[in-house]
Amino acid sequence: GCSDAQVDEDGDGVCDPNAPSGGPSGCIDSDECPGTTIPESKVPSVKLGRNRWALVDGDGMFDTKSPKGKGPRSKGKGPHHSFSITDTHGCSCEQIINTCGYGKGHKKFGCSNSVMKAWSDPAGSYCK
Repeated sequence: GCSDAQVDEDGDGVCDPNAPSGGPSGCIDSDECPGTTIPESKVPSVKLGRNRWALVDGDGMFDTKSPKGKGPRSKGKGPHHSFSITDTHGCSCEQIINTCGYGKGHKKFGCSNSVMKAWSDPAGSYCK
C-alpha cells in the first residue's frame, strides 16, 4: 500500500487529488489546497478576531475568539460554528483568501464566518 506521505503530502489529513488510497492514517476527501501549512504563519497578521477563523495551532481545527457579552448577537454562548481542515477541503484561511482575492481585513484578523461557511458548503462555489 501507499505511505501517508504518498497520499497526503502536506499531512493535513485530506488526501491529495487522485490519491490511490487513504494511506495508513486514512486521509479523506480531496485536497483542494496541496501544500497547506498548519498552523498558518501569515494569518492572522495582527490578531485573531471575534468570529474570525484561522489555523493557529496544530490540531486541524480552525480557531476563533468568542464574542463578548450577553447581548442578542452573542447570546452568551460563544461561536455557533466550528470548522476543520476537512470542512475546508484541505485549505487554510490564507489559501482561501488568496484563491478568492479577499482583502486585508481577512489577512489581519482571520477569515469571517461568511467566508468559512461559503468555502465549506458542499453545494457552494467556494468563494462568496
